[in-house]
Amino acid sequence: MLGRNIPPPPVLPTTNPAPVQETTPPQPPATQEPAQPASSAQGPAGTEEKEKAGYEVRLYLTFSLDEKLEALRFEYKRRTGRKIKPNEIMRRLIEKATIEDLL
Repeated sequence: MLGRNIPPPPVLPTTNPAPVQETTPPQPPATQEPAQPASSAQGPAGTEEKEKAGYEVRLYLTFSLDEKLEALRFEYKRRTGRKIKPNEIMRRLIEKATIEDLL
């Protein structure tokens, strides 16, 4: 029923699209000192500074995997009193994963 109320997509001109330039992640200037690893970097009052994420990855989950992810978030908040974002869970899992976990 919902599909009947949706108008058709607009007709786009059939010209050749402009070539897409490949982009590379930003690189620090050559004069800058190399950054320390995120795990050893200490911020004010002893808190650890996190490495800033710079790559986008899309993840499509099944319903059951999405439920499990939400259950992890709920349990984390229950135990720590703090919220955690799904991306942070995925980053932590990737950091700890080994090839043996996949085999």
